[in-house]
Amino acid sequence: MIQSIELKTEPLWIRCQPCTALLNFPLHCLKCKQEFRVNVVQLKMLRSKEPKE
Repeated sequence: MIQSIELKTEPLWIRCQPCTALLNFPLHCLKCKQEFRVNVVQLKMLRSKEPKE
């Protein structure tokens, strides 16, 4: 007898040094299907003002 297994996916956070930054990082919204560029510095996220490459 085969049983179905429900897999639960939870967000996975990457732990890094406090000084690590993501600059002009692509972020895709699954709800509105748009892509934005963001800057993340010390866990604070701001939308990038630089145009997409």
